[in-house]
Amino acid sequence: MAYSKFRLHIFLALTILLSACSNSGKIIQYEYNGVVITRVNKYPEDYFYYGKFDNTKNLPEQYILSKFSGFDGLMSAFLIFKKDKTVEIIPVADDFSQTADNHLMKLNDKMENIDFIHWRDRTSSNMDSIVELSDVIKLEITRNKTGHSKVNAKYDKILLQQ
Repeated sequence: MAYSKFRLHIFLALTILLSACSNSGKIIQYEYNGVVITRVNKYPEDYFYYGKFDNTKNLPEQYILSKFSGFDGLMSAFLIFKKDKTVEIIPVADDFSQTADNHLMKLNDKMENIDFIHWRDRTSSNMDSIVELSDVIKLEITRNKTGHSKVNAKYDKILLQQ
């Protein structure tokens, strides 16, 4: 009896430890023309930062947050690298918000549907500096290969195994 209680305590301690570690976030880096956007994936939330960050410590206070229910929701957006070294995120599905004004990374959540359709038609044949974002990483990779995006995406290995 005492042995099974001990095993239960060990199991609970390991579960708590592993869940605490997994909450630190998985990192995805998108790079184009010398500009890097770091995405910290804390499913069902994603944080987007302008700049290259290799861990989740000392991240800047300026970011764009994407939140969704995770159960029956989804995250979809376009990440656009511009010639002037700025970056724009156009959300398609999800709740996106920007914590503070950042002249280098902007959330364009004011685009009307008809304007988005025209923008998508114009860019569909030239996705060089555009990445289609998704909460389903394998889908994101497939769509960007199909769209011939030239943005270099570096994924945390754990995300590729899911």
